[in-house]
Amino acid sequence: MCFAIVDGFLYTGGGDGKLKKVNIASGSWALEKEVQLDSKIISISPSIDKKELICGTTNGKIYRVLAGDLTYLIHTDAHVNSVNDIAFPLTSSDYFATIDDAVFIARDKIY
Repeated sequence: MCFAIVDGFLYTGGGDGKLKKVNIASGSWALEKEVQLDSKIISISPSIDKKELICGTTNGKIYRVLAGDLTYLIHTDAHVNSVNDIAFPLTSSDYFATIDDAVFIARDKIY
């Protein structure tokens, strides 16, 4: 469903809710670790320091995942729909922006 490449590792988010860490640095792909999240993983974004990943799921949860060993915790459980994209600003890992499937329409304007 989504992926991110960080320092010789490919992190993939699957439709089965599995987040996988694959070593691609040597040219032969080797699965290093995988964890099971609550639902389809549809967005992955590495932090600026590349030590963490933020993952969004179709159940509206956002997870903080340590890039090294894939230890995770729920960061936010506030979205009402799929978290379609997550992005950090170029200079900080303290904040990030998200967008989900929920669209609010009022007076012919989309918010």
